[in-house]
Amino acid sequence: MPGPANILWGPAHIQIYNDAYIAIARDRHPALLGRPAAEGWPEIHAEVLAPMLETVLAGRAMRISDLSVTLLGPNGHPEERVFATTWSPIRDGAGAVAGALEILVEVSDRREAQAALRESETRYRFLIESWTQAVWETDANGVVVADSPSWRAYTGQTLEEWLGYGWLDAIHPGDRAYAERQWREAIAAHGLVDADFRLRTPGGGWRWTNVRAAPVLDAAKRVEKWVGMNMNIDARKRAEAALREREEQQEFLLSLSDAFGLLALPAEITAVATARLCERLGVARVYYGEIAGNLLKVERDYTRGVPSLVGEHSLEPFGPDFIAAYRPGAVIMVEDAGHDPRLTPAARAELHGGRIAAFADAVLFEEDGEVSVLAVQSAAPRAWSASEEDLIREVGERVKSAIKRARAETALRESEERQRFLLALGDAMRAEPSAGGKIETAARHLGKRLKASRVLWAEYDWQNGLAHIFNGWFAHGAQPFPTVMRLKDYDGEVLNDLRAPAP
Repeated sequence: MPGPANILWGPAHIQIYNDAYIAIARDRHPALLGRPAAEGWPEIHAEVLAPMLETVLAGRAMRISDLSVTLLGPNGHPEERVFATTWSPIRDGAGAVAGALEILVEVSDRREAQAALRESETRYRFLIESWTQAVWETDANGVVVADSPSWRAYTGQTLEEWLGYGWLDAIHPGDRAYAERQWREAIAAHGLVDADFRLRTPGGGWRWTNVRAAPVLDAAKRVEKWVGMNMNIDARKRAEAALREREEQQEFLLSLSDAFGLLALPAEITAVATARLCERLGVARVYYGEIAGNLLKVERDYTRGVPSLVGEHSLEPFGPDFIAAYRPGAVIMVEDAGHDPRLTPAARAELHGGRIAAFADAVLFEEDGEVSVLAVQSAAPRAWSASEEDLIREVGERVKSAIKRARAETALRESEERQRFLLALGDAMRAEPSAGGKIETAARHLGKRLKASRVLWAEYDWQNGLAHIFNGWFAHGAQPFPTVMRLKDYDGEVLNDLRAPAP
């Protein structure tokens, strides 16, 4: 999902935000755009926004991972919304803090997920008290000697497979040693067993189970046998894992946004994004590139055990139909490049040469006929999960926003520098009384501005093929030009461009 971002600028904290922020503003958009924060969010300005703005405008960045606020909904009724938000100061050309950048993600659904998890745990306790999936017993030494139809129905084992210590074969290989150790330690200590592990299903899959077991003692306090039961906790375990993954993903995205906020150049932004996403997903390569027609130019990549792809690559082997899918906002996913019917044999060979067996390409934006792509590549076939697709898409959106912000800041900075240059040039030229002095002053200022070796003032005589040089500026050590130049000695694209507007 896109990353909402909001700039609060100037003393009135005028709000300028991206399209993703509309989901935060809801019915306040579009009236909220360009309005002071105090007017746009009156119900939380004094107690929430104003203290945060005071901190940021003092030059300090801040992050709040669980900001709960009560906002008025479309119907005028209050509703609680929860956000994870980061604030960074924005400085003007003089270095003074002139505004604040707010990047936020609504995590109200995380609260709901936590509530759902608590409800799930309540249901789980009820199930424990009411019924179990398997009950069984062993002899005093912990060896299975009796049948358990419920265990066999739950795991798909036969009676022969279940007896003795055969039940261990029904446990996931990654949990088997742990389960056996828990059981043998309990037998030795005459203690209780309470352990979670993955157990095979009759269909060949795996599900989480909780096993409880206890010794049955005779009158002499000797162990007579052991009784145990298994309960299905798969739904709870999966809910816990999903919640952990969601929280880790949000933390990763917030950290990435924090890093972007400190960077001023698109190349720096893509370098951080490719490195962190590659390590996060454990893939072979992540790159940032631009597609123009049938040419892919990889500008930056981060690799793990595979060669770099930085440089230019032809996309002709992929064909126009496949490339046509690369539209802004799309994520093109291939799980097995060797067998994907969308890929031509030539494309498969090209990918094989680059050690690419699976990939997920997030298309960021299209500008001046070039499509920007954040590409994630695996050296082995990989089934991309929905959460991985969401993460790739979200990182792509944040890279896009950061690059656009960096380009806008660069353009603003260059515009301000040009204006300062032109004002200084005008002042210097006005101080020169003669036309020659003005020309020389303009040439000198422009040469130093562009770090050129020569700046010349000339008039072109196209009919006679001559250029008359009247004045100019030469950097120290630069060779001067002759006062008259024959154009045929310098013919080329530059003179063609000069000649085009001539009458």
